[in-house]
Amino acid sequence: MTGIGVIAARLGRPASTVRGWLRAFAVSAAPISELFTRLAHRVAPDAADIWPAPVSGGPAQALAALAAYAEGLGRRFGSVVTVAWVQAGIAACGGWLFCASWWAGRAQHEHALTGRCRAHQIGQERLP
Repeated sequence: MTGIGVIAARLGRPASTVRGWLRAFAVSAAPISELFTRLAHRVAPDAADIWPAPVSGGPAQALAALAAYAEGLGRRFGSVVTVAWVQAGIAACGGWLFCASWWAGRAQHEHALTGRCRAHQIGQERLP
């Protein structure tokens, strides 16, 4: 079973859906990277060692920024919780992390994952 197949099986979703999520993440890499770099700075402004290292490719940079944000949250609340990058990303985006149409500012008929509220609008953060 491929990586996509394993993810699909664990989430109870078709492999085509998981492929779509990964494509959407790749297409939305620039705004994802921008948002999570800002959020990482907000939660850990003095932690220079967590800032995303330059990497080649948009999706890799977006994932590095998202991981830096999760690391910053973990450091801020480390005695209470360990934060996985995917949990941090989905929570910060109100469930829309893997939805290209949301990142592009277009409506989608349903959430890619569970979650009902939008945490922010493109270009207008509404996060604490």
